[in-house]
Amino acid sequence: MKEQYYYLLTFANTHAAMMAEGILKGLFEITIIPTLREISAGCGISIAIKALDIENVLKQLKTAKFDEALMDTYAVHHRDGKICPEPVCSK
Repeated sequence: MKEQYYYLLTFANTHAAMMAEGILKGLFEITIIPTLREISAGCGISIAIKALDIENVLKQLKTAKFDEALMDTYAVHHRDGKICPEPVCSK
């Protein structure tokens, strides 16, 4: 079975999620998804990012002066039907 790998941005609140979406939309291929059950976050909205784009996405958010304290980043693997999110230390 093929392994899927991507990054997930989670947010402290819906306002932060919408701000990040506004910054990234049109610049990167992003997907808005419900926050995974395996992740505890203050907001039910997350942004999925291709693994190849994550460094540029984080740079763009920093350039736009997005408050990084309102966001957490996870590397997400799908293996044999299991979702395996791992926190990424990006702060």
